[in-house]
Amino acid sequence: MIVENGKNLVRDLLCGATAGVSVDKAGLGTVSTSVSESDTGLNGNSNFGVADSVNDISYTTSKEMVVFDYNLGTTESTAVTFKEFGLNQGSAILFNRQTFYDLTHESTEEWQISIAVKVV
Repeated sequence: MIVENGKNLVRDLLCGATAGVSVDKAGLGTVSTSVSESDTGLNGNSNFGVADSVNDISYTTSKEMVVFDYNLGTTESTAVTFKEFGLNQGSAILFNRQTFYDLTHESTEEWQISIAVKVV
C-alpha cells in the first residue's frame, strides 16, 4: 500500500513541486487515432505536434491530487481543428493523451483546459 505521504510525493514529482522530471507543458493536436500505451506524442509524432499550440502549464495541488491548467489564447492556432490533448515533460516525454470530437479554435475564443491527476 502506498501511504498518503507517498502519494503526495508522487504528486509533487509530477508537477515539479519536488525536484525531478515533471509535467510542465501541454499541447493540442489534430489526429484522432485511438489512444495507445505506446503513444509518444501528438499528431502521431514523438513531439507535441502543432508547434504553436504548446504552452507552459500551471498547477495546483491538494491531497493526493494535482490539477494542471492549460490556456490557448485568442491569437494562437486560430482556425485549427483539434482532436487531441496531451500533457508533456519538456518537449519530448508524453505523460498522457486524450482524444475528443473535432473542436475548431476561433480567434474569438480563449480555451482553458484543466486535467486532474489523482494518485491512488
